[in-house]
Order: sequence, then structure tokens, then C-alpha cells
Amino acid sequence: MQNKNRRRVEMKIFVFIATLIFSMTIVSANVVINEIMYNPSGSDTGREWIEVYNDESQEINLSGWKIYEAGTNHNLNLISGSWILNPGDYVIIADNDGNFLSENPDFSGTLFDSSFSLSNSNETIALKNNSLVNVESITYFSSWGGNGNNNSLQLVDGEWCEGTPTPGEENVCEKEIEECIENWTCSEWSECADEIQERECTDSNSCGTTASKPAIEEDCNETLPAEEKNCDNSTVLAVTLIPSSAMFGSKKEIELRFNSTCYNYDKIRFLVYGTGSRIISDAQGSKITKYSGCENGTELQVTGEETIYDMKIPFFIYPNCDKYYKDGSYSIALRACKPSWEKYSENIFSIEISGLNSSICTDEAREFVFEDNETATNAENESLSSEERLLNAPKLDENKRAETTATADVIYESKSEKIKNSAVYWLLGASVALSIYLILVKIK
Repeated sequence: MQNKNRRRVEMKIFVFIATLIFSMTIVSANVVINEIMYNPSGSDTGREWIEVYNDESQEINLSGWKIYEAGTNHNLNLISGSWILNPGDYVIIADNDGNFLSENPDFSGTLFDSSFSLSNSNETIALKNNSLVNVESITYFSSWGGNGNNNSLQLVDGEWCEGTPTPGEENVCEKEIEECIENWTCSEWSECADEIQERECTDSNSCGTTASKPAIEEDCNETLPAEEKNCDNSTVLAVTLIPSSAMFGSKKEIELRFNSTCYNYDKIRFLVYGTGSRIISDAQGSKITKYSGCENGTELQVTGEETIYDMKIPFFIYPNCDKYYKDGSYSIALRACKPSWEKYSENIFSIEISGLNSSICTDEAREFVFEDNETATNAENESLSSEERLLNAPKLDENKRAETTATADVIYESKSEKIKNSAVYWLLGASVALSIYLILVKIK
């Protein structure tokens, strides 16, 4: 009798531990709905599909999983490939596998067939495992794009955008349209009339905006001589040194010279961001785009005197511990903003980024301080071409010179590190729960 009771207790303990381990597996799994073709041009019937991506470091068995849409759990039928989704692999769930292969003849990956009809306006779709637990869900909207123009909705760097369909491949949305940069030239000031001088200014790039348009009317008493006022944005700001290469997870600096002689504001801010891919982050690893604005940029208080400032604008390369970005050439912009933080000017340059900073991407999350790496920086500076150094910058007046720079610390923890850390707490909680359970069984 005693042995029988003992076996029952052991069985309860086994079920208890197995349940905990199973629940941890569900939490750790990270399958992502990665691309949605919800409204191709022409008829939608049998031409819609959904792409799923394994964003984790472990394989996932999709056997028995469902795609949830319009209040229904739709079955998945394996057409090609395997039920096992390896790390970094894609799988396509098509409404009609024949039509999908006909329109994508080069596709050779894993393909599931199902039965669904996606809304052309907005809808919530979800992926459920074989226990019908909701693993991933997304609510899309037609305002995001891909509405009847043969583009698909694609998840790129955590944000949805529209682009040419890439079934079974890395998503690449259409490149952002580069913002038109104004380039104003002005005529000489007119003779004074009623103590007012006027001039005409023309934007050679015809941007249709006036954010950087110089003044076309001034009080004669306040107008400087023409030779002192004949300046453009390049006279005010000159980039003197840019890094030619960097490592993911490193801190770099752009050196520039700011001449306040032709600048009519008391403040200026600078923002560095990636123009094509979002590979610039702040000191905490959060990505920066041009939509971040200059509100949190590096700020310089401009004195009333005519001063030349030698500046170092720091920026941080995204840590890339998840290896989302590939080594290669990236485009980076340095934007200067005037109050109320509208764009004043912008310089765009390329930088080669390769390798991971092993100090950040470790098995254990820890505090990391971006280092200047003077030796590496000097080596890079020596390799810069003459085109990357502006030799025609204004000569320095040593009595009217200022220098500014900025430093920052960063704490970064990758997704896999977070999961590992959370697993420790799960195991600790399981141990405590198991101890309590055994005590209660012993009391009984």
C-alpha cells in the first residue's frame, strides 16, 4: 500500500515537472508572422499567403499547428519541405499551393496549404500550436500598404512596411524616398527703401519646401555687408572627419566645424540615423530613425559672438546580437536642426560595418560602456581618403574656438539572453513549488 502511494506521489511529481518544462518551451518559442500577401492586384481568390519565420535558436515542430483567421482555426497541409522549422528558416502558408507556385516558380522552400480568405481592409490573424495556444498574432491594416498593388506587407526591423514580395527570403521593403535637400542661392541685397532691403532666393533643387530658405527681407540697419551675408549651409557646417568603418555595437564620432557667423539662431541640434537600414541606436540600444527627430539630439548653445566650434558628434552602431543585419556598406545621415528642431541641413555618407562587439553579445547580460578605441580610430583616420576630409574648412581663430563632444554608457541584452535569464527564474520557481508540494505530501 505504501509503495502504491509512493508511486502515485512520484507520478504527480513527474506530471508537475513536465507541465513546467512544457510551459517554459511555449514561452521560449518565437515564431513570427513575417510577411502577408492579403490583397494582390486583381482577384484575391487562391492568391493570398502568409510567411512565418523562426526567430529563435532552436528548431520548432509545426505538426498540428493552425492558422487562425476569421474566427476559425485552419489546418495546415504539408506540400513541400518539412514540419520542422529550423532556426532562421521560413515557411509559406498559402491559400492555394498551386496558384502560389505558379506565381512564384523559383520558390523551393517549405510550403503549407490551408484555406482562408484575408480581409482587404484589416484583420487579426494568429498562429496556434498543437495545443491551440496562441503563439503569434498580428492585426494588419490596409493603410500600412500592400493594398491591391502587388506588394506585400513585410516585417522589417520590428516595423511593418510594404515592398516587392520576398516569399521564403529576407524581407526588403522598398527603399525610403530620400528627402529633398534644399539648396538656396540668393541675389545681392537691393538698395534701401523705407529702411528695408530685399533680395530673391531660389532653391536649385526645387524641393517645394522653405525650411532652410534664407531671409529675403531685412532692416537696413541690421543688415551685415553683402560679403559677410553671402553664405550657405556649407559655410555654416563643414564635416571634417567621418569614420570609414565600424563594428556592430561600437561607438563612433563625426567631426565637424560649425561657424556661427551665418547662423541666426541661439541653438542647434544634431541627429545621426541610418537612411536605408536602421543600424544607428541610442546609448541604450534603441534604434534611431529620421522620425526620431532632433528633440533628443546633441545640442549646442550658440553664443552671440561669431564663433567657430570644432565638434564631435557621437553615434552608436546597433549591437546586432541577433545577427539581423549583414556585414556590408550602410548609409548614414547627419542632420542639423534649428529651433523648433526643423531640418537645417543634412549630410549623407557611407560606412562599412562588419563584425560583432563580443563585449556586448555575451551569454550573460552585463553592463557595457561604449569605448572610444583610440588606437582603432587613429588607424581608421589614417586610411581615410582626401575626399573624406574637407580641406577648405574656414581657418580657425584661436581666440574664437570652442570644442564639444558627448559620451554615453549602454546596457544591452539580446533576446536570447533575456530568454536564458528568464529560464533561471522559471527553474528557481519550479524548485520552490516542488519543495512545497513534497512537504504537503509528507504532511498528509
